Amino acid sequence: MLKKILIGVLIFIIGVIVGALLVCFCRNMMLAIPPKVVDYNKESQKRIEEENQRLKEKKQLPANMMSVNTSGKLSKDTQNEIDAVKKKGEQCIKETLEQAEKVLNIMRKYKNKKLEDYYKLVGTRDLTKVDVEYAPKFDQIVFDMYRYSNITKEEKAILKEYLADGLDSYNYQTNPKLLEEIEKELNIK
Repeated sequence: MLKKILIGVLIFIIGVIVGALLVCFCRNMMLAIPPKVVDYNKESQKRIEEENQRLKEKKQLPANMMSVNTSGKLSKDTQNEIDAVKKKGEQCIKETLEQAEKVLNIMRKYKNKKLEDYYKLVGTRDLTKVDVEYAPKFDQIVFDMYRYSNITKEEKAILKEYLADGLDSYNYQTNPKLLEEIEKELNIK
């Protein structure tokens, strides 16, 4: 039994010696490799510079994009362009309404009976029915007045201008026969 205890103690001592040698060997190996010294100030400085560069690039807008002030308002140039487009649109609508009013006045003057329903709808402001039901008929009526009525030259010129201005409108495209007749009558190609 004493032999077994001596053998166990001997194995334990050998294990401790081998372990100590391994620890010394590993420690010497680690000391042979110089540790990497990280300068956190330089690393963070590089990251800060890169982030600032990205922010500068984002702030620079391409030339074709609208520039926006920091307050969120459009720049003066952009606002001027928008105002000019609005004024032009309002002017076109005003001219169109004036021209349509002239045409209606001519028709009222000659008491065109075909337009009684049209007058009623315009009076009630049910413009969806005006557009869908009566707009194609209205153009036909204007054209008939232009061709067959005994109207003055000035009135004929107003009707001709009205008919020529709307040649690309939907009303004529739904009635290609009317479009052909108008182009032939007005000598438009």
